Amino acid sequence: MRSPVETLLQTPRFCLFPCMLRGVFAVMLGLIAASATAQDFPSRPVRIVLGFPPGGVTDITSRLLADALSKSWARQVVVDNRPGASGTIGADHVAKSPPDGYTLLLTTSAANVVAPALFAKLPYDAGRDFAHITLISSSPSVLLVNPKLPVKTLREFIDYSKSRPGQLAYASPGRGLTGHLAVEMFAAAAGAQYLHVPYKGSAPALNAAVAGEAQLVYDPVASSLGHIRSGQLRPLAISTVERSSVLPDVPTMAESGLKGIEFSTWTGISAPAGTPREVIAKLYRDIVAAMRTPSVRDKLLPLQTDVVSSASPEEFSAFVRNETSRWGDVIRMAGVQAE
Repeated sequence: MRSPVETLLQTPRFCLFPCMLRGVFAVMLGLIAASATAQDFPSRPVRIVLGFPPGGVTDITSRLLADALSKSWARQVVVDNRPGASGTIGADHVAKSPPDGYTLLLTTSAANVVAPALFAKLPYDAGRDFAHITLISSSPSVLLVNPKLPVKTLREFIDYSKSRPGQLAYASPGRGLTGHLAVEMFAAAAGAQYLHVPYKGSAPALNAAVAGEAQLVYDPVASSLGHIRSGQLRPLAISTVERSSVLPDVPTMAESGLKGIEFSTWTGISAPAGTPREVIAKLYRDIVAAMRTPSVRDKLLPLQTDVVSSASPEEFSAFVRNETSRWGDVIRMAGVQAE
């Protein structure tokens, strides 16, 4: 038979305190485990998943970052190219990966900003399935025309376009990518109409404009500079707020009379949602430091790509939300639909 004291201790009121102690103890163990995880990270190879094929500026950027992190961590960091479906195949793979920091996404506007508005259904939730870490790079885009067109300035091109509604074609690297949506934004602001011809990548789109298959293309300076310097394509306007240091004679859109068309081609790094905050914090510090090393910065500079970083993971998350809203408006306004 239990004593009166034992009976009293077994009542719900007196069971509450030891239960609370067990709960506090569990929380403390969780915090200790998370801290240990962050201190030991990484203890094995890390992958940076890229939703595009090798060879482009995003691929070069991710490989430079992977090399710098490998040296910093003394652990192998590899780039895993998973191209297709405007970057969504790679994004979906990361979204479904363990949230431990060992699988990262080279984040672009294609899969994390444009896709939610472009596709009726995605295999992942772009707003909830990622823990965004930081921006890492940014490069301006430039509006280019075939030099055989009888135009020298953006205003002349707009007037020329308006006199031929729907007769001029523009090449893009793919439906829903920045090179597509940027022209739609420009066309709406200019009051002009163009025929969209999508290609599979930036290089084929540029080649189409050079060959005269298309009269217009909007492309990052990083990948189009060679065509500009050779005279194969004529630059009319830069997409950023300020002029490009490598194309100082090319005016901005605002200087040419079109305000509000200001954007850059950016990349960032994200992890699966649920990745421990301590790991995210370490990734943020180490990625920002790696991107600022001369080995990375000096190799991106000739590609007209600037190293940038967010003030915090929270700032990058806010940036992605704002970009999603902005480009979503462009997609709805232009009536763009996925094929």
